[in-house]
Amino acid sequence: MSAYVTVIGNGESRKGFDLYTLEWLGETVGTNAVHRDFIPDNLVCCDRRMVSEAVNNDYKNPLYTRKDWRKNFSFWQNVRELPALPYNGDKRIDDPFQWGSGGHALNLACTFNPNFVVMIGFDLYSSDKLFNNIYKDTENYNTKTKHATDPSYWIYQTAKLFELYPNIKFLQIQPDDWEPPEEWDQYDNFFIDNYENFKILVDKHK
Repeated sequence: MSAYVTVIGNGESRKGFDLYTLEWLGETVGTNAVHRDFIPDNLVCCDRRMVSEAVNNDYKNPLYTRKDWRKNFSFWQNVRELPALPYNGDKRIDDPFQWGSGGHALNLACTFNPNFVVMIGFDLYSSDKLFNNIYKDTENYNTKTKHATDPSYWIYQTAKLFELYPNIKFLQIQPDDWEPPEEWDQYDNFFIDNYENFKILVDKHK
């Protein structure tokens, strides 16, 4: 058990943050192409193309993907099946296949039973209504002219984790002008802080 598990999304708000400082804080869970810039302790790739990229780039730590894709990567011993979601729902939005890498990465982090799950790069929104991702215009990603993804599924699914893991504190790191979804206001275990304060927290663990 680690007091902190940091989950790394690929929203553009984390641009310029030194991911390697996270090693001082505790366990890390990355998503998709973050392995190009940082080797997290765990990696979640829900898309087969992203799994292929990671293993072909010699990523050796535990790599989690969908049960449907696991058999395609049986040669690689580090490729594992994603843990189950902590609930069963009857809506399309509750289907594990409708959860993306970010949501599954958060759920994986929760299974480590930490005190805090820290979320960086989970921007949800785009300031210009275009695709928000630090890896846009690169292999396996949309172009910068692609319309932003509707965040409604992400908002709902993340809220389910707040609800179902009430003993974990979720700390969202964002610039000061970022506004959380109204749907999250009801959860006492959700908090927001900025990158400046987060850097101070990380430095204290060096």
